[in-house]
Amino acid sequence: MSKSFKHLKTREAFIERANERHNNKYDYSKVKFDKRGPLISYNGKRTRKAPEYNRDQKITITCPVHGDFIQTARKHIEKDPSGCKKCAAEQTGKILKQKWKNGELQAYQRKDQPKPKDGMQICMRCEKELPLTTEHFRIDNQKKTLGFGSTCKNCINKKARSEEEREKQRIRDRLRAKNLPAGIYRATNIITGCVYIGKSIRLPDRIQHHKTCLIMNKHKNPRMQADYNLHGKEHMIYEVIEEHPCDTPSEILYEREREQIIDHIRKGYNLYNRIN
Repeated sequence: MSKSFKHLKTREAFIERANERHNNKYDYSKVKFDKRGPLISYNGKRTRKAPEYNRDQKITITCPVHGDFIQTARKHIEKDPSGCKKCAAEQTGKILKQKWKNGELQAYQRKDQPKPKDGMQICMRCEKELPLTTEHFRIDNQKKTLGFGSTCKNCINKKARSEEEREKQRIRDRLRAKNLPAGIYRATNIITGCVYIGKSIRLPDRIQHHKTCLIMNKHKNPRMQADYNLHGKEHMIYEVIEEHPCDTPSEILYEREREQIIDHIRKGYNLYNRIN
């Protein structure tokens, strides 16, 4: 005959069942359930008073080893696994290391990798054949294999260092962008004589953007892109007409750009710019 299972209604009943499940391991002095209003039926009438226990509420439980952790009441007493995640991770790590010593774990192996020698593993980054030990490879807790992703610890540390270098480079780029000059520039096709006048608060970056778009055949000016494809990049010249401080307002740059466009039209230049 199956054991009867009573529904929980109070905080004390929850603590009693939690102690039965986890063998009195955790401290529940910080467990508190919020007060709830009466239960309402589908027709809007009050049916009965809501119980103190709320299975979907997140509560604070104290582990004697790792301190406080937060978990829903239902998961703590009903679902498996439950309890302190750090304790579970430590226990899993101990089991995996013991299995590796007993020879029960298999090495991670990719399908396209050459088969290494016994007791060896090939790193998929540096492609070196290294001894399959915890000194050179990590244990994958999910796949239960030694050689996490078949990448040695040395390559993993190099990748972490490269991430730090990239973040430092991004910071340097942001500082550099603050000191770049603003102004008016001109791009000239020396064969056709056509000219493009533009403005930017960061002149070097804007000129480089033009070059990149033309090389990738994605420039927004179709006439300029067609002449570039026909004559080549060696016949496109970029020069700075006016240079202003980096904090120059955009309105001033816009006015100076308009004046330069009008001045070039008066001088008889053929412009790539769309004149409104």
